[in-house]
Amino acid sequence: MLPRLIMILCLMTLTPAGLGTGKITVAGLFKDKAVITIDGRQRILKVGDVSPEGVKLISATSNGAVLEVDGEQRTYTLGMGISSTYTGPVPGATVTIAPDPAGMY
Repeated sequence: MLPRLIMILCLMTLTPAGLGTGKITVAGLFKDKAVITIDGRQRILKVGDVSPEGVKLISATSNGAVLEVDGEQRTYTLGMGISSTYTGPVPGATVTIAPDPAGMY
């Protein structure tokens, strides 16, 4: 049982880095180059480069960058952060605020 567990743990560390990439933040944008932070590690990528985590820079301008993450292309703007982990809303009471007769809240 223990050797099997060790083998599974080793295989998990060898999984391609792009799978399960966590938080990505764009820190700098230039023509054909971007500075991005992936899971807390800063990377400078030129168009066509792939980071060790498996994130590929498709295009970059001073307005935004197109990154390919887990086979999906998305446009990122400066300071925009995307996390591949999602936590839904906490179930509980809902509050609705309706406008008064004058349309004010």
